[in-house]
Amino acid sequence: MRGTIVERLMCDLAVDLDAVAPDQEFADACAALAPLADDQLVRLEGRRITVTEAGRPFVRLVAAAFDAYLGHGSARHSRAV
Repeated sequence: MRGTIVERLMCDLAVDLDAVAPDQEFADACAALAPLADDQLVRLEGRRITVTEAGRPFVRLVAAAFDAYLGHGSARHSRAV
């Protein structure tokens, strides 16, 4: 499910969490995206997340908010900026 969210963000620059995971709560990920929304890099409209034109270079950072494995070990091949 998180993989689908990351894929939609990376490919479509948007995801509707109600369509992908209607029963899941992503409060932690949405809280992590709040500073990006303040900088107008993403738009948070209910449970729909859209990467803005200004946020396109930071799409990996947006997707990283939903990566359950990021930060859970030091041996990762790449990290979001």
